[in-house]
Amino acid sequence: MTTPYGAPHPHDAPHPHDAAHPHDAAHPHDAAAPDARPAPDPVPAPPRPARSPAGRVLTVVGAVVGGALLLGTVLSAVSWFATRTESSAATYDAAAVVELRADGDVTVRARDVPAVDVERVARYAWIAPRYTADVVGDRLVVSYRCPWWAWFGTCSGSLSVDVPVGTELAARTSNGDVRASGQISEASLRSSNGDVAAGGVTGDVEARSSNGRVTLRDVTGSVQAESSNGAVDVRDVRGDVRATSSNGRVEVDGVRGGVEARSSNGSVTVAGAGGDVRASSSNGDVTVHGPGVPVALDISTSNGRQVVEGPTDPSASLRVTIRSSNGTVSYLGPRG
Repeated sequence: MTTPYGAPHPHDAPHPHDAAHPHDAAHPHDAAAPDARPAPDPVPAPPRPARSPAGRVLTVVGAVVGGALLLGTVLSAVSWFATRTESSAATYDAAAVVELRADGDVTVRARDVPAVDVERVARYAWIAPRYTADVVGDRLVVSYRCPWWAWFGTCSGSLSVDVPVGTELAARTSNGDVRASGQISEASLRSSNGDVAAGGVTGDVEARSSNGRVTLRDVTGSVQAESSNGAVDVRDVRGDVRATSSNGRVEVDGVRGGVEARSSNGSVTVAGAGGDVRASSSNGDVTVHGPGVPVALDISTSNGRQVVEGPTDPSASLRVTIRSSNGTVSYLGPRG
């Protein structure tokens, strides 16, 4: 309804109940939940430290060495399948001294022959050992050696030699055993990697191995026997004996002269010595069997027992010295 003047009628005004009810307002719990807290930005990885020049050099060297070792292993395996064996022989006039140099086993026999007979055996894959024989004054020098660059493959040169009785001998090998027998006048025997043995020599013997056993029997002269890594066994010598090992046992028996026996790491046993005895070990037991007559005894150990069963007399002419830094020391009667 309108008034005469067209104004809205009071009944047309909105009724108070038509206003929005307070309960119709949005409830705080009806509001949208706040978004989850954003994840922090990832922390960047620290930069890899720069390699020093020395580090780069070591890396390169390591790679080169590793590659060389791998190549050597492959070549060695291949060379094993490609290895061949060749042999030959030659005869030379007798000489006062025979000197042998080889990269394999060396075997020498003194026999009733008028000349020097040499048999040689080569085992190789690609590079053969080089053979030479030269006369220098009163010395015959025979060499059967591999070139230095043959290290990566198979290469060895062995010698088997007969010499006249009374010949002086010098034998050397870089990789193999050295064996001498018969009435050789004097012998100097050495191996860098192998055993050394001699018997029946009528003069002095010098025998050395850097890595192997040294065994000497029935020597008329004096003996020097030494191993850097191996046992030393000397028996039946008419002269004096000096026997030493850096790593191995030492045993000396049946010596008419004096004895010096020593080991840095191993036991030491001496028996049947006719002269003074000095026996010692840095790490091992030391036992000396006396001659059965009184001796002037000097015996001590830093860590172990002392055993004295043989006769002693401080005024005796024969002297026996026994020492150990770590082991039992014993002076006993003659070995049965």
